[in-house]
Amino acid sequence: MIVYHGSDVIVEKPVLLAPKRTLDFGAGFYTTTNKKQAVGFAHKVMLRNDSQTRAVSVYEVDFYKIENSLEVLKFDAPDAGWLDFVFANRQGIYKRKQYDVVIGAVADDTIYRVISLYEAGILTLDSRQTHNEG
Repeated sequence: MIVYHGSDVIVEKPVLLAPKRTLDFGAGFYTTTNKKQAVGFAHKVMLRNDSQTRAVSVYEVDFYKIENSLEVLKFDAPDAGWLDFVFANRQGIYKRKQYDVVIGAVADDTIYRVISLYEAGILTLDSRQTHNEG
């Protein structure tokens, strides 16, 4: 499987660094299978770091080997479990099982608004389920 990492520098050998802010899946080296998304991430990093460069690093990953040798958490959809995991990581309060690899959707601008409402207590899982049923 090919995965991409967007940044303002080419990363030949990924290194896990302590994040400067809380992230959706906690500390880690973030990649995507979507090259266009990686280009967008690279642009955001370039602007955030006041850099002149955006770069997309490309890696080939043996997913079978990863699944059989590392602790993997996979979210097939941004559901209630995903929301709880992302919320806890963004708040810096996630204290449950640690994973080597987390696979799932990352929050885009639309999802950020939903998470903000959830963080503020305006949106609850019950209101989300009621909205989906109605």
